[in-house]
Amino acid sequence: MNEDHEEMKKLGPEEHRAFMEEIRARARKKLQEYDARRVTGEADPVVGSIYRISSRNLWVAVYVGGRMMTGIREKFDHRYLFSEELSNGRSPTGTVKHVYPGVLGRVPDDIPLRETLGTVCRSCGTPARWTGPPTPAPWVCEGGM
Repeated sequence: MNEDHEEMKKLGPEEHRAFMEEIRARARKKLQEYDARRVTGEADPVVGSIYRISSRNLWVAVYVGGRMMTGIREKFDHRYLFSEELSNGRSPTGTVKHVYPGVLGRVPDDIPLRETLGTVCRSCGTPARWTGPPTPAPWVCEGGM
């Protein structure tokens, strides 16, 4: 950095501006590289791989893509799937602060990477979906019940 400072003293106003922009660009690149290493601990996480993480509500989670990790959260003696976003170091929305190096395992390909596996009709066992108000029957199942 001292060499950069000595070079800067010799420059005119336009050259100084260009030189400073180059320094800023190098700093931005280093910060982006640091953010990627700090959050993932290694290369980008692989979709379907299970990692040990540091986050608000999870300590083990699967990377589902789109900067999201899904794991099993326990709250009030209940367990459910819960997703959290990878932090980039500057965004307040990302709650996964660190993904530790090393893959703990892989989710089998036949298991969908979603927070919910769907809802089924109690009467016939076929998939059901919420149609919501103002319809008279907010739940509709494929079995027609």
